[in-house]
Amino acid sequence: MVLKKLLKEWHDHIRLLKFQETWRKMNLGNGTKAGNVFPVKVVSVGDHTYGTLNVHYYKQENEGLYIGRYCSIADDVHFFLGGEHNYKNLSSFPFKNRITKNKIAEAISKGPITIGDDVWIGSRVIVLSGTTIGQGAVIGAGSVVAGEVPPYAIFARDRILKYRFTEEIRSRLCSFDFSKLNWEELEKYFDLLYTELNNENYEEVMERITLLE
Repeated sequence: MVLKKLLKEWHDHIRLLKFQETWRKMNLGNGTKAGNVFPVKVVSVGDHTYGTLNVHYYKQENEGLYIGRYCSIADDVHFFLGGEHNYKNLSSFPFKNRITKNKIAEAISKGPITIGDDVWIGSRVIVLSGTTIGQGAVIGAGSVVAGEVPPYAIFARDRILKYRFTEEIRSRLCSFDFSKLNWEELEKYFDLLYTELNNENYEEVMERITLLE
């Protein structure tokens, strides 16, 4: 029994290493790493996003994970593409799956997870199916995210704490297209990219940053 367990662990480890190599070859434009084995067809990651992807897949047609550009994903973040139980039935228990030999998949997905550009996700965050996280949002460590997080919101635990900028600044930032940034020339604009935005300087900053597009 012990030997069988060790052999399975070794097989799973080799399988993960091979998948990680495949994932890296398919994602040369970003710095993500596969934390587990998942169907590559259901996950899309934008340029320059980095972090480890732990993706939980439940074989439902409407499952997917779409992550934008320039996102920062901390350690131990988990994306659940499904796994919901139908609580509207008499019982939420998956009887068909647990009793029948066919192991019918009863897990429900609320739809794809969509994450905009420039999102920062802290450590040990769980993102549930059907979630949309807007551009520039920050997700605090240990949060469980379901539903919608607006652009440039700071979300912690289970609620929006505040926004990174005023509504006027957020509106202007949402019109900025991160896909047009020239990665090779960004070092020359570090002073601009690290500028703290406020009501006094954002007009000037936005005028300058549009030159990078």
